[in-house]
Amino acid sequence: MGTNFTYSSSDFGQPDVYTTIRSYLGAEPVTRCSNLTDPDLNSTSWFVNYIGSFVIFITLDDFKSFVNTSQLNVFLEDKANLELFNNAAIPQDVTDYYILQLYEFYPTFGLFMLPGSLICSPDVPSSSFASLNEADTMAILDKLKKFCNSTENPERSAALASNIKVITAQTFKDLGSASSGLTNSQILSVSPAVLLLSLSTLSSVNSWGLDQASNIIHSITSSSAFPVNSAASLEFLGTLIIGLPSKSINSISASEILSASTNPTLVSNMLEAPKVVQDAFIRKIISVDSSPAKVVENVPDALAAEIPPVLLVFPEGTANITAINKKTWTADQSTMFFATLSEPQFDTEQLSPSVLQGFTCGTVQKMSKAKIKQMIRACRPRKGRAKVDLKEPQLTCMHNLIRDDLSQNFTDYPSDMLSTGGISGQSLSRDNVEVLGNMVCTLDRSDIENSDPLILEKLKACKDLSASQVAAMETLLLLGKHNTG
Repeated sequence: MGTNFTYSSSDFGQPDVYTTIRSYLGAEPVTRCSNLTDPDLNSTSWFVNYIGSFVIFITLDDFKSFVNTSQLNVFLEDKANLELFNNAAIPQDVTDYYILQLYEFYPTFGLFMLPGSLICSPDVPSSSFASLNEADTMAILDKLKKFCNSTENPERSAALASNIKVITAQTFKDLGSASSGLTNSQILSVSPAVLLLSLSTLSSVNSWGLDQASNIIHSITSSSAFPVNSAASLEFLGTLIIGLPSKSINSISASEILSASTNPTLVSNMLEAPKVVQDAFIRKIISVDSSPAKVVENVPDALAAEIPPVLLVFPEGTANITAINKKTWTADQSTMFFATLSEPQFDTEQLSPSVLQGFTCGTVQKMSKAKIKQMIRACRPRKGRAKVDLKEPQLTCMHNLIRDDLSQNFTDYPSDMLSTGGISGQSLSRDNVEVLGNMVCTLDRSDIENSDPLILEKLKACKDLSASQVAAMETLLLLGKHNTG
């Protein structure tokens, strides 16, 4: 059947056929339909003969059950089988296992004998790449570019790069992303002129080490051929920017740095740079205008965490909540500006977790009671949102601020607040118990006795229950308030 049968008009499809094949081939501990001493059953193209186009449905467990490991070697290097497994529709773990076993049995199996994308498998040993001569290295690089979609593999890159003796601009072009496999000695052996000619390639490699990038930057900037003095020059460095010394950033005008900071790709590359370089970059942006509103406006969202907290104290009426809410802040930063949230009218439900973590008794002093309740409610657990990171003093503060007006709907509050502040005197409903989760382990005797019987199931998971907690559980049981049978 396979590819010659039309399934659209039948009551069963290819998966159904494969299920039948799997049931038969995996029924015995030995490989079925194979006997090397029988002329009718000694073909090494076993996978092609008995699975064929249905191979796209095979799982790793199926593969292992079909062929015993001790018998597998006779099928692995078969050309037809290799061609069959050169199929992107086959699960990756299956093809990787095939390649792993292939090189376990045949460590010197030639790379040029691997069809198509099989050469991309991370289980092709790096030693196979390191043993190539320079000409074959270039041919394999072409094959990797064609089939592997620029997949990064540091060990493979290092092995290939080690085969290169003389490095030219064409070499870098051929190596592409594998250029990151070059040693520092190899990089230092290349003339600045060649590095400059190759900058468009080198600046797009994503896996440079800091030393490698620093060596390239030092080489190309040691002469006046490539001055780093503008937004354009920073952008042209691409991923190499991680190797730029902070003094180079300091020598560029603030207006040029501000211009460069609007380039998302440059900002993304800057995120990989050492902190000292990021700090120099941020300081330059801030120097354009150090007013809090302008600092928030000018510093890229992704680098906002590097803004010194002291610069985030907003004069009354100057805070742009929309701009603030777009950025990710540290707790120290959000504490500095949280008080300004008392001023404007905005939807507290839209505040990000990193903004809300600035809640303290001090930062909400000027807020109305209604606004404080809204802020606390905004900190509740919500599906699809990160949990607001609140420490015990913040949670205790929240509880103390609203304890006289505590709703029975516990889902309106940060769950940790209930545990930290205590909920004495409350009668816990089934929903309340569900929200508390493992925090029921902290409840005292009266709270347990006044809870929905579901709490008994939750308490079973607690370790080291106190004698009074156990007594409360027994009381619930004696009262017949449970339904566990």
